[in-house]
Amino acid sequence: EKLGLNYIYKAFTTQDIAAAVQGVRALGIRGCAVSMPFKESCMPFLDAIDPSAKVIDSVNTIVNDSGRLTGLNTDYIAVKSLIDSHSLARTAKVMIQGSGGMAKAVAAGWPKAMIEEASAARAAVRMLSDRGGQLAVMRAVAETLPPATFPF
Repeated sequence: EKLGLNYIYKAFTTQDIAAAVQGVRALGIRGCAVSMPFKESCMPFLDAIDPSAKVIDSVNTIVNDSGRLTGLNTDYIAVKSLIDSHSLARTAKVMIQGSGGMAKAVAAGWPKAMIEEASAARAAVRMLSDRGGQLAVMRAVAETLPPATFPF
């Protein structure tokens, strides 16, 4: 309301991602969030993939512009913006703790970083290692676990 937008947010669930994406287009839904397990499997049904989603092969937002569906990854956009706005070194030593979409975004945000594998971060570490990254000792920590997952 404060922005003067006439939108509502409604959560839906599906077992058929192709039909759900087609429904976004057919119903003129302006946009939607995408959650697991559909962040990768929705991509073939979209008209365009933003570079933010291409870099980590994961879509978490679909925007509908007059029937043209574009997939983006707002996690990557946020991480890249934070790294850039704080002038963080892209060659820093980084430890990623977590393994979800935000972990992939952090790993992609530091493409030349040296990552130390920690706890459940194996998938993100493998992705970065496949891009030529090296495992190294932690110097900075990129925390990607939701607060509810902490054991204390």
